[in-house]
Amino acid sequence: MVRKLTLISIVTFVITMSLWYSAHSRTRNKVGVNHNVYHTKHGKHKKVKDRKKESNQKIDKAMKPIIDNRSRPNVTNEKNTKLLEKLAENCKKSMGHYGLDSITIGNQPYNGNKLVKGITLVYNDQPKCICNLAPFCGEDFWKLLLARTQGLKYKKPSIGQINRALHYMKTLSKSDFVDRLKTSKKVLLTRDPLKRMIAAYKDAFEGKVVRAEIKDVVLSINSFFKRQPNSTSVITFPEFFRYIASSPSNPTANRLWGPLTNPLMVCDIKWDYIYSIENHNDDFKYIQSGLGFEIPKGVPPAEFKSNLIIPDTEIAKYYERVDKKALSKFYKLFKLDFEIFNYKMT
Repeated sequence: MVRKLTLISIVTFVITMSLWYSAHSRTRNKVGVNHNVYHTKHGKHKKVKDRKKESNQKIDKAMKPIIDNRSRPNVTNEKNTKLLEKLAENCKKSMGHYGLDSITIGNQPYNGNKLVKGITLVYNDQPKCICNLAPFCGEDFWKLLLARTQGLKYKKPSIGQINRALHYMKTLSKSDFVDRLKTSKKVLLTRDPLKRMIAAYKDAFEGKVVRAEIKDVVLSINSFFKRQPNSTSVITFPEFFRYIASSPSNPTANRLWGPLTNPLMVCDIKWDYIYSIENHNDDFKYIQSGLGFEIPKGVPPAEFKSNLIIPDTEIAKYYERVDKKALSKFYKLFKLDFEIFNYKMT
């Protein structure tokens, strides 16, 4: 009986120990599997983080030039290059040369005032450039832009405040003048002569206020049409155009509305950029990419007024009542503007 109980106890003990060992092994294996899974996931997570970090570093490296040069986007403009080539070709054809090693007017020695008579050349240091401020060719925008780079802070500056902030080439000595031309990038403002006349007329006679200098020209226009000096007759665009085509002797009229190629010896200077107000967005973007105009902190931006752009449809609107004789005279007077700047008489 005792032996039987002892045997049962031993068998029970062995079974119990087997079950316990089996259960303990499963638990240990489960813990081991979980432990391995944890490490596997942790390792995978770490690898993912490493890949993201590496990817971000590549993105940052690629973006760095863009961030560092955000004011000077990398823009190429084949059109500008072709226009410059055409300008050189047209100058050689019409004037016999393009660019001079020494600045002269024909065979005459340098004369800064004569070179910039009527059209003003201004220079800038940051960035180092020269610009011809041609009337009704985007002149107002460029004057304000250059004045802003000089630190002009007035929110709505007067014309006098803007002009005083600019640096004029005619104030330089001959050596400084020539040095500036050699070391500065040069921006040429141009415009279709027909559109320029529309812009000039709008400025003079379609605005709310007639400027004092325009009142002086009105006397000359009234005299041309044999009216009384104090006549209040509305000056129409065809009349304005006929007056300009007649090559008036009034100095203000010539300065504001005369041909661009006569007072400024366009072909004596080798230009780096050509700007047209009708193509402002593309042209200025390209010029900005090369020069990088930067306005000092705290100085308001130079805003471009898109309403100054003359669409092609307005040519027909304004010129439909202009007689052919006036158009013919105008073309002869502005022939170099058409030929050198590569515009067509529509």
